[in-house]
Amino acid sequence: MSHTCDLLVQAGLLMTLDDHGTVQTDAALAISGGRILATGPRAAMAAAWQPARRLGSDQHLVMPGLVNTHNHTPLTLVRDMVEDAGFAPAYLPNVPQGDAFSEEDAYLLARLGA
Repeated sequence: MSHTCDLLVQAGLLMTLDDHGTVQTDAALAISGGRILATGPRAAMAAAWQPARRLGSDQHLVMPGLVNTHNHTPLTLVRDMVEDAGFAPAYLPNVPQGDAFSEEDAYLLARLGA
């Protein structure tokens, strides 16, 4: 039985980033409405899905998008503390490090920085 989907993406390497760190080779994934419906071997996916559009090749890597949550706004707390030291004050003893903040501290300091 064949299913329909908006897009069938083919890849030589498919990184799922699931709980087991599954990496599939010669794979494909079916997408519809902006959601991944299924992943699996390319031949099986091509037989099971009728896409409106196809994308990719065996030369492509497919992986989830990366989200950069790195920011320096929580370190507003240390600005102007030792600016005359000539280097980044965050690396001095007794200056709070970002990884030492609780989630709430980081959130509130980011809001302060904004």
